[in-house]
Amino acid sequence: MNPLSFFQVIDRFRADKATLPNSGFVHALKYVSDRELEKLDLSCLISLLSAGEPAGAEVINRFFDKFEKAGLDRNAFSNAYGQAEVTALISQSFTSGEIPVDRIDAELFYQSGIARGVDAGFPGSALSVVSCGRPVWGIEAVIEDEEGNSLPERRSGEVVVRGDVVFEGYHLAPELTAETLRNGWLHTGDVGYIAGGELYICDRKKDLIITGGKNVRPGDVEGIVYADFPECALCAAFGVYDDEIGTEKVVLVCEWTRRLDMRQQVEVEKKVRKLVYSGLSISLDEFQIVDPGWIVRTPTKKITRKGTVEKYSREF
Repeated sequence: MNPLSFFQVIDRFRADKATLPNSGFVHALKYVSDRELEKLDLSCLISLLSAGEPAGAEVINRFFDKFEKAGLDRNAFSNAYGQAEVTALISQSFTSGEIPVDRIDAELFYQSGIARGVDAGFPGSALSVVSCGRPVWGIEAVIEDEEGNSLPERRSGEVVVRGDVVFEGYHLAPELTAETLRNGWLHTGDVGYIAGGELYICDRKKDLIITGGKNVRPGDVEGIVYADFPECALCAAFGVYDDEIGTEKVVLVCEWTRRLDMRQQVEVEKKVRKLVYSGLSISLDEFQIVDPGWIVRTPTKKITRKGTVEKYSREF
């Protein structure tokens, strides 16, 4: 279903609840025009849930700035975190006028994993992470380091949860079960932190880019591109290990909605590199604009970084 049809169905049947992944909000921003918005009445929506992918603060705010013209109330937004191994949500946030965002010192976070909150006047690079709210009833969530030690608030590590709704194991896969489920605790494979009792999800543990001792979240790199380049249909950031430098290179590939000549590609690359450096204090090692459909996706249209890395290694 294209984004416009999704909202037309909500309007026609006066649906009061709907769910979108972060990529759905991105597509809606790109492909629903202001003229089409004028024909929609979305005031019926009392709950618009972001789930399935980490929510991008800039994307969500731009979405509501635009779709408020169709009567969509910003208070309808909530952000949820869950996994298939848990038969209910792990946590959920609720909005009261402003999207629940935590701004943290980017350089400190990448260097040490400390999510130190900063205000609007902070002179350095800042990350905006959307809250996933507090764990729902019956779920306990903690953050652990590589050795399995519980971490205090505002220290990032693996999200580990337990509760009556956590699964008992994978069918006919005892080794995988033993790796994932330890003493009743589900090791999610997601990286996050807790602040003020609320859970913030950063990325998949296996997707983190480790370059020069820094942990870089692919979603932060991608979010900068989506925020500043409406022509970018899809992008993927990932790390590729380089034997010569002994660490991972930061790679970004982007699918563009229109074909660019060589001069335009050079201009885009310069701007992207500058924005990523100023926003995250990291440098892109490689940047490529690729044809639509080049980035490898799952059947549900989510980016698969492993497949994209393998394809990139073959073709570039």
